[in-house]
Amino acid sequence: MNVKDIATCVIQFFAADFWFELFAQPVAVEKQNAYRHMDMEARLLAIGGQEAYQQIRVLKQSGIKTEPAFAEYFHIPGDDPYEALFQLEPLTEQELRRKVQLLMNR
Repeated sequence: MNVKDIATCVIQFFAADFWFELFAQPVAVEKQNAYRHMDMEARLLAIGGQEAYQQIRVLKQSGIKTEPAFAEYFHIPGDDPYEALFQLEPLTEQELRRKVQLLMNR
């Protein structure tokens, strides 16, 4: 399959009562979409703390995929939660904290 004109392999499986998805592209790891999402999610969890972690796990256990779960918890707008996370990527930590505060207080 191609994702944004890049050959991509996606493997999904269910194990230990949890859905897993492996996403791989012939691109440097830190430039791959999966890595970029994971990095952005780590930044958001650093801001949201344990409560965010726990609530996102609940959303994921209900069947919501990771990026949509983050978008739902942090009230990140947009039709595509995968792209919405990328929109936050260039923000500094201070800008991201402000943005999250604004989104969460809506």
